[in-house]
Amino acid sequence: LVDPGVSPDEPTDRKVRLVVEARVRLFEAIAPSARAARVWAHRHGTVRDLMVQSRAGLRTQLRLLFAGELDGRAGLLPALDALCAFETYDLLRSDQGLSRPATVDALAVAVLALVARRGPPNGAASGGTCGSTPPPRRCGRWPGIPTAWPSGSPASSGQPSTGRPGR
Repeated sequence: LVDPGVSPDEPTDRKVRLVVEARVRLFEAIAPSARAARVWAHRHGTVRDLMVQSRAGLRTQLRLLFAGELDGRAGLLPALDALCAFETYDLLRSDQGLSRPATVDALAVAVLALVARRGPPNGAASGGTCGSTPPPRRCGRWPGIPTAWPSGSPASSGQPSTGRPGR
């Protein structure tokens, strides 16, 4: 469940999609126990230690897979880690009521916006960084902040969330 089946030398958009899909698969499988662990972690050192160890392993996976994208931008790793964490997944599914596919899409858009290089690295010829994936629309006032939500998400429809996954 943890292995995304992608290597660091593959295109960024492919890595992003496969990592996000693998994380969502993992989080779907562990959601009930992960929520319970977060409730008990502050009282039980063993639970807390296992959570810390698990988070560190998942963070290392991101650091290794996205080493090229993070090169010279190590400060992005904490944000990348937060986007790919169970807590973010759970917020999107449980609180915002996104379906599984909408959660994958929202996370993929956010991760790609974070890690994709915006210019040619080290003087390389410009040819785009995301393959055939078009970049999200940008807000003029806050460069780098997408102004469009994935279609079909509650945020794009203007409809309030039901607070239940897949609704």
